[in-house]
Amino acid sequence: MIDEAILRDSYEGRVRLIRNLGCRDVVDVAFRLRQLVNECLSQIISAHHNLPSRIYNNSNQYLAIKVPSQRLKDVERALDELVAWFRGGKKPRSREWISSYAIAAMVGHPPFGKTIIAATKHQTTRIVTGRGTKRYRLDKRRLYFWDILATDQIIRKAQIDLYSNWWDEEGGRLYLELIPLETDWPDSFLRLVQRYQRLGRIPLRDLKRALAPRDMQRMAAGTTEAKYAVQFMRSSFDQKSGMTIERWARCEPGFYLISAMLDMVWPYSKGRPRTSTLGERRADGDQSQRQLLGDLAQNLVDLIQEKLNRNPEFASEKYSEVRAPKHFLGDAQHYTTQVNDILQLILSLRREYVAYSVARHTIAGICETIFERADDEEIIAAANCIIGPVIDKIDNRLAARRMFLGFGADHLRENAFKWCGLLAPSARHHWRGERELAGMVFPVANLDQDRHLALYSDLIRSLAPHADTLLAWNRLSAWAGDPEAGRKFWGVILPEVDDNERNLG
Repeated sequence: MIDEAILRDSYEGRVRLIRNLGCRDVVDVAFRLRQLVNECLSQIISAHHNLPSRIYNNSNQYLAIKVPSQRLKDVERALDELVAWFRGGKKPRSREWISSYAIAAMVGHPPFGKTIIAATKHQTTRIVTGRGTKRYRLDKRRLYFWDILATDQIIRKAQIDLYSNWWDEEGGRLYLELIPLETDWPDSFLRLVQRYQRLGRIPLRDLKRALAPRDMQRMAAGTTEAKYAVQFMRSSFDQKSGMTIERWARCEPGFYLISAMLDMVWPYSKGRPRTSTLGERRADGDQSQRQLLGDLAQNLVDLIQEKLNRNPEFASEKYSEVRAPKHFLGDAQHYTTQVNDILQLILSLRREYVAYSVARHTIAGICETIFERADDEEIIAAANCIIGPVIDKIDNRLAARRMFLGFGADHLRENAFKWCGLLAPSARHHWRGERELAGMVFPVANLDQDRHLALYSDLIRSLAPHADTLLAWNRLSAWAGDPEAGRKFWGVILPEVDDNERNLG
């Protein structure tokens, strides 16, 4: 067990940092941070639940895994064996049941789903009937990307936000399609799934008794579809065959810990934490806000690692990847740098989210004012040009940042598959004015209209629009900045920030 002196020093250091960050109820914040530590440990346990033991043969490769495992490679292997059985082969040897993970993939239980979300492009042909009526025939559908629509409502919303704002290489809008997975399972199989729902697995002997000979082909077809879905998920990110269902579907524990800590002790309304202009530290009171947040994150990370190293609960081999001499953040030698990298990434994403949110709502507000008050047809046409492609592109960037913040940008591995497709933090689009704009918003709002319009002009140029879009914005911003025209009818629209809610959502 952890030494009491270590726990006491950790707690005292945590309280001191919380106090220096200006939190009001220090004891309550310290208690809630301890809850975050326990939640992170629970997530680590879930991520390593039912991992297979490392059994090697002479070629130093894994032997065939015949026990339930949440590794995607093992789920695919189990489904493949079931397909062979349903098609007339022998019942899988040494496998006595269908695991809960394989069942979830087959019938769409969480974290899997029962609907495909896809971004597609349609090629249509116009047909003119004898009566002069124009109809369109779908000739081709190009699939740009697809994913399983999550059952979790928050994740589902983020997926739809992202897929609703995608464009192709030529600037054309992609279609959002939701396609139900209508697998024709035998009723006897579905009854078994319901009967064994609490146990989480179905004995193969019971399944064999329940299925009639005519049901086997239907079982083979449905299981093949589930296998193809798992193969698709593995093809993009599971090259080393180590990805688990838990890691695929949920936020990285370390990222979630630091993100939740920031939401608690440094809400959006506090703005960007100040960095030190001095080259050295002295007393805690002289540390910058950024340094204090980094030290608090380090305090929590160290406490979690101490528990992983010393608690008997984590003594088994399946936790060897997160226990000393290794580290749960992935790199034991540079984990201090990783803590700061994650903290900096989250602060950057929050700043970008605030900036894009303010710009999006203010630009849309100017356009709506024009629609309500302007009589000039050229200004109305310019607003129509901006409210479409410009707002859509900003919404796309907002959706990406919402997903990064909500489900974890896997910064340490550079790309992640968190229900929402491949995400690469290092490849995300940036706008140079986002830091300046975010700094104007919190904690004291700067509502200077001219300054905001100048920043939005820079933003719209960064979106690489067509020449007519730039011309439309020049007309619109001139109208919005003219004291005799539109200036008095619009204002800067700030996002609503609830310190108790995550992600400004």
